Amino acid sequence: NKYGGRTDKRVEATGFFRTLKRDGKWWLVTPNGHLFLSFGVDVIGISEGATIVEGREKMFTWLPGPGDPLAAHYGSAHVLYGPIKQGRTFNFYAANLQRKYGDDWQDKFRSVALDRLRAWGFNTIANWSDPALYGLKHVPYTATIDLHGDYARVASGQDYWGKMHDPYDPKFKAAVEESIRLAVEGRRDDPWCLGYFIDNEISWGAGESDRGHFGLAYGTLAGSKNSPAKQAFVEQLKAHYGKLKELNRAWGTKFSSWDALLNKPFTPPGKLTVQMRQDFSDYLKRFAQQYFEVIRDALRKFDPNHLYLGCRFAWRTPEAVAASAEYCDVVSFNIYRSHVDAKEWSFTQALNKPVIIGEFHFGALDRGMFHTGLVSTPNQQARAEMYRDYIHSVVDNPAFVGCAWFEYADEPLTGRAYDGENYNIGFVDVTDTPYPEMLEAAKAVHAEAYPRRASK
Repeated sequence: NKYGGRTDKRVEATGFFRTLKRDGKWWLVTPNGHLFLSFGVDVIGISEGATIVEGREKMFTWLPGPGDPLAAHYGSAHVLYGPIKQGRTFNFYAANLQRKYGDDWQDKFRSVALDRLRAWGFNTIANWSDPALYGLKHVPYTATIDLHGDYARVASGQDYWGKMHDPYDPKFKAAVEESIRLAVEGRRDDPWCLGYFIDNEISWGAGESDRGHFGLAYGTLAGSKNSPAKQAFVEQLKAHYGKLKELNRAWGTKFSSWDALLNKPFTPPGKLTVQMRQDFSDYLKRFAQQYFEVIRDALRKFDPNHLYLGCRFAWRTPEAVAASAEYCDVVSFNIYRSHVDAKEWSFTQALNKPVIIGEFHFGALDRGMFHTGLVSTPNQQARAEMYRDYIHSVVDNPAFVGCAWFEYADEPLTGRAYDGENYNIGFVDVTDTPYPEMLEAAKAVHAEAYPRRASK
C-alpha cells in the first residue's frame, strides 16, 4: 500500500504504526491496517559528506576558490577522533549534487532519493536522514532523538561515544523531557512517522569478563558520594542486606560503615564473589529499567501515538536487553555481520517484543574506495549477494520486523570530518551514481520479502 505494507493482509487500523504478533511472527502494522516489515536506509542527506581540508589542501587536486558558487559547501567541524580537534571542511558530495541538479539541487535531490527508495523496494527513511524528507509524505520514517544535558554520567569501560547517562540524576529526567518535547513537535499526529530511536550505541558495557559485563557497576562504585547512581546502588544494597556485616560477608570486604562504601571510590579486588556478581547483575537490571522507564514515560507524555524503538544496542548486556524489552515497543540492535545468525540471535524470540536492526553494511575495494567498512566483501557483486543473504536472514527470524542499511552514500574518500571513517558503504557513490549491483539486489530481495515471511 502507500506506506509500503502488504495489501493482502488487513488487520485493525489505528491511524498510526503499531506492532502485532500473529501466528508466532512479529510484524509492524501500517496506519491503515496492513502488515509491514521495515526496510530502510540511514543518513539520506548530506550530513556525513564533509571532510577535513584544512592543513591537507595538498591532498586534493581541486578545491573551490573565493567566489566559486561551490564554495558554499565549505564548513567547519569539531573532530571526535583524529590528529586535529577542529578544522575547515568541504563537502564534495553536496558540491556534486549541485553540479548534477542545479541551483535547486536540494529539492531535486530529495525528490530523486525518495523515488529511488520506492523503486528499489525500500519503505523507510531511517535514522539521521534529512528531516525535510519527512514532510514530503512519500515514504514512512523513523525519527531520531539524541539526549543531551548537564547531568551526571557513569563510565562503563566501553565508552566509545561517551560515558553512560546516569538515569538516577533528576537532571537526566528533566533533560529527557526537554529533548523529547522539542523533537516530537510537528510529528505527534503524523501517521508517516513509524516511531523514535532514542540514543544510539550507548555505553552499556559488553563482553564475557566481569569487568566488561559489569562495567557500569564498576564505574558506579568508582564514583564519589555525589554520584546519584552510586547513591542508588548503596541504597539497593542496604535494602537487600539490611546489615553491613552481611554485605561484608557476601563480598569479602571490610567496610566500617555504609558511608565508607558511599564516600570513597571502591574497586573490587580480583575475582568477584558469586554473591557480588549477582548484586552487580541486579544493579545493572535496575539501572537499565530506570533509564528506559524515564524515557518511556516522557515519550508517552509528549507523544503517545508513536512507537518507542529503543536505543540501538551495539554493546549490550543481558540485563539491559531484558529491560529494553520491558519498556520499549521495539528492541533495536545494530548488527554488523554478514547475516543474522539464527542460533546467535534466537534469544530475541524470548523477549516477547519485536526486534529491528538500526544499522548494517558491507563494502568492497574494487571501485576506488580505500576501506570496506565493518564487514568486507571482495567486490560489488559479492556485496550485493551478501545484501540478499542478510535480508533473507532478517525475514526468516520471526522476532525481526526490519532492518536499515547504513548508509545512503559512500563516506568521503579522505574521511568524514568528525572521525575519519571513509567506508564504501553507500547505495550511491560521491557523484550520486547508484551501484547497479546493489540496487538490483535490493529490488529483487525486497520484492520477495513478504511472500517469504508468509511461507516460513
